[in-house]
Amino acid sequence: MTKKEEIHIEQPSIILSGQYIKELHFDNTNSPASFVPGKEQPKIEIAINFNSRNVAENVHEVILQIKAQAKSQDEGNLNLFDVKLAYAGLVTLNNIADKTQKEAILNIHVPTLLFPYARHVLSDVTRDGGFQPIMLEPMDFARLHEQRKIQKVETQEAAISASIN
Repeated sequence: MTKKEEIHIEQPSIILSGQYIKELHFDNTNSPASFVPGKEQPKIEIAINFNSRNVAENVHEVILQIKAQAKSQDEGNLNLFDVKLAYAGLVTLNNIADKTQKEAILNIHVPTLLFPYARHVLSDVTRDGGFQPIMLEPMDFARLHEQRKIQKVETQEAAISASIN
């Protein structure tokens, strides 16, 4: 190789080209009864999920889904509100061939980037719906990703065991 010849190596890159509310539902079907003060604090249940899909070459949509439901703990267990939020980001991954690295980016790093914005939307919509804003703590998406991998292996092992019996 001569001095005039140059080796051009493409560096890996991650580009978050957009983030958006993909879906948002807020139901307050029991109003105005849901605003009558109760004796006890409402029970709030939160479920968080995330997934990704390939939308074009090297372009992926990562979707963070948050569901929140509040129920009165007083007599009748009145449903106070339901919120369903799908918050997404469009990510371009260039020159990342390693499957494990790509999986970590899509299932850990991108949801970590999207979460504060989704948390803000959830807080605003519950406040704008007339309730105390839901303030979520930061999430450990690495731990959630590991739990998913363990569950997947256990499910596969159970399926193999069931087919052998």
